[in-house]
Amino acid sequence: MQDKQITIAVGLIVNERGEILLAKRHQPENPQIHGKWEFPGGGIEIGEDPEAALLREIKEETGLEAKIVRLLPKVYSNLWDWPEEKLHVIILSYECGAVGGVLDSSDEEIGELRYFKIEDIDYANTLPKTKEIIDLLNT
Repeated sequence: MQDKQITIAVGLIVNERGEILLAKRHQPENPQIHGKWEFPGGGIEIGEDPEAALLREIKEETGLEAKIVRLLPKVYSNLWDWPEEKLHVIILSYECGAVGGVLDSSDEEIGELRYFKIEDIDYANTLPKTKEIIDLLNT
């Protein structure tokens, strides 16, 4: 088994009603994450600025143009045991707003996009650390 570490940037896109955009992961080959809700975002490529990576990933996954409001004040990580590797994911979280584009879930790894009221999120069906990251909006 190989060990690997990656850093991702995720965006908490908050609309004018205070709802947060979540993306439903579509990866049937990976049952640990398939069908789980997560924040739009993704991996930071070698040499890429984290904020540029986040804006690129938001556009690719949601069709939205976003603006970054702020970097949230805590870095989280998740450890995944995949069949072929152990993956350590470092998570940078940003509060964002949509400034253009049209919501579109045509990305092959995204099954659905939906805005949720915070109190309506079923955290049992989200990726780890979702609640902790949302709680950072109040800091």
